[in-house]
Amino acid sequence: MFNSRIKNSISAKLPVMLFFLFLTFGVQSCSIHEKRGQSEEQALSTLAKLEQNLVLEDLSLNTENALLLQEKSKQFLAKYPNSKYREQVLVYIAKTSDGLNQNELTIQTLNQLIKEFPHSEQAPLYYYNKGKVLEDKLKQKKEALVVYKELIQQYPESKIAQEIKQYLQYIE
Repeated sequence: MFNSRIKNSISAKLPVMLFFLFLTFGVQSCSIHEKRGQSEEQALSTLAKLEQNLVLEDLSLNTENALLLQEKSKQFLAKYPNSKYREQVLVYIAKTSDGLNQNELTIQTLNQLIKEFPHSEQAPLYYYNKGKVLEDKLKQKKEALVVYKELIQQYPESKIAQEIKQYLQYIE
């Protein structure tokens, strides 16, 4: 009697289970196909969508999304090492690593941005963010001061350099 109930229950649910099984395989095969044929612009669009969802409604970091964005960004750079979007994707890595308190990766990525994009409009921010990670998270105030002074020397006319000058007068 017990076996017949199990048998009836399984046979009743079998078509539904098979449907979901085939649906799962179908979705996976479609996503694999999309990944193979995905252009650089489509890949960047995927990253941008992930980046939009990085902060939750309560302004906390969506850690699952941050990890996914970070991993997809690394994959993007591996696939398109000379991409015209390289700077933007490196910023995604810096942003996610900072939010996840991966301080060494943040510093490494900011150094990469500073080295590769010294003429970028955002370059002063890379120096500033590096200094803030050193000062606030790693408690390396001397190293942070060196970075802030580099920022002022490299980009004296930038608004952020002016603010850092005032900040240095306050803390020194």
